[in-house]
Amino acid sequence: MARRGRPRQSREFERALKELNKSRKDLAQKIRKSPFFKESPSSRAFVAARLLLTLERGKRFQIARCEPLIAELRGWGRVNGPIEQSRNDSEFLDQFIKKHAPGWNWRNQIDDGTLAAQNEQIAKENAVTYRTDRAKKERFFTANSPNIEYLHALKRLVPNDPTTWPTARDLKLATALLERRIEKIIASLSPNKNEVVVIALRHKFRKRGAFPKRFAPRLVRAVLQKFLKVQPSDSSRDKAEREAVRQAAIAAKRSLAAKLVAFR
Repeated sequence: MARRGRPRQSREFERALKELNKSRKDLAQKIRKSPFFKESPSSRAFVAARLLLTLERGKRFQIARCEPLIAELRGWGRVNGPIEQSRNDSEFLDQFIKKHAPGWNWRNQIDDGTLAAQNEQIAKENAVTYRTDRAKKERFFTANSPNIEYLHALKRLVPNDPTTWPTARDLKLATALLERRIEKIIASLSPNKNEVVVIALRHKFRKRGAFPKRFAPRLVRAVLQKFLKVQPSDSSRDKAEREAVRQAAIAAKRSLAAKLVAFR
């Protein structure tokens, strides 16, 4: 079922992409301001390559802005090379690159859009990590998609051992359902006092605060049933991944059902 409202991860993705682009720009500015960059022949060859690419692919106003920079390189080149007479700016820049960056195949390093795609992929991964970390620590923060590892962990639940029972936070991470929604599902089942317990055991990712409630297998199975009916849509995962999550939830539900029958 499609989720209403904005995608949970969009804000985190925009934040991660902005930080990544800012860090790259800051690094580029530091390099340009360094004395080595200003004085190095190889750095001037880099500038020449950018200018040559602009002459080949740029628009008229971009090409016009290259003229003073090319004139500066020509003045520097009269002293440091190349000394051959070139017929036009493109030929001069090509000779300049070969002279001051010999062996450099700069055309293989032209960004054809792959850098932006890489930035986007890294930002997506950072957004997933950021949101998952906050979902572990905060009640009102939910992961963007179900976690198959947490779903598999539900199969290790032991009916007569409350230390193995999951908390609402565990179920939220497994199903990507809101924590308050999970609590409503459990409350609607009218659980008895033996099915909701509090023991002196915290989550691995929390070192302080009150001990969380833990829920018996019957309640967990009901949450999984609800999850399978209203499994949150996740456009960041392909069909195979979504099916793997669904199968993990079915396997956990069947495991709990078998254990409940055996325990009776």
